[in-house]
Amino acid sequence: MFKGSIAALITPFKNGNLDENKFLDFIDWQ
Repeated sequence: MFKGSIAALITPFKNGNLDENKFLDFIDWQ
């Protein structure tokens, strides 16, 4: 069903809300 690896993602928050820019930067870095 799944191939490859599934890594846990660190979800950055800023002031209690998802920091979308940092999250997308992290995904690009992965």
